[in-house]
Amino acid sequence: MHLASMKTPTFSLNSYANTYVNMIAVNYSELRSELKTLLDKVEQQNELVVIKRSKSSGAVLMSIQEYNDLKLTIDVLRGELDLAAGRGISMD
Repeated sequence: MHLASMKTPTFSLNSYANTYVNMIAVNYSELRSELKTLLDKVEQQNELVVIKRSKSSGAVLMSIQEYNDLKLTIDVLRGELDLAAGRGISMD
């Protein structure tokens, strides 16, 4: 396929940021009592759930799709940094 004919995906920083402004924050007890509802929201509505703990940083619950997208973004950015530092793969 010719590159010129490929559609470039659109990206809006505002829509991306707004997706994560309304994270759900719960403590351990709330997580336990609302686990099914929270998992449904994570899976079906791509919500992020912040699980707060009193004596530590806590954790984030996210969908597999969101996790895979995040890992891909990190891998792409890491590759870009490697190329910028001259550590790319030689095509010779």
